[in-house]
Amino acid sequence: MLAKSSTGSREPRLPDDVLLPLQNYEDLNSLEQKLANSHYQKDLTAYLGTIGGSSVQGTTRRVLATLIGHSLAMAINWNGSNNKKAFRDLALKRVVVGKFIIA
Repeated sequence: MLAKSSTGSREPRLPDDVLLPLQNYEDLNSLEQKLANSHYQKDLTAYLGTIGGSSVQGTTRRVLATLIGHSLAMAINWNGSNNKKAFRDLALKRVVVGKFIIA
């Protein structure tokens, strides 16, 4: 969702029904369902685009720390090895990658 600033331009804003960081699989699955909506996905990507950093690595870390709490981070990895959820298969991955394409 874009909010109007005092200058009249639109600023990216976190969708109202998203609570970050995600803490568990229930939070993650709920967000994954919402990301099926392309407008929702664009709004979240735009919001994440406001998170800065001095390098791609640093920005990626900040974005992921904003999105995923420690307990959920311990249950996810890129490939899904060791009975963990595979981040590479999530719609959320497309949002994180999209943040770097839009920025």
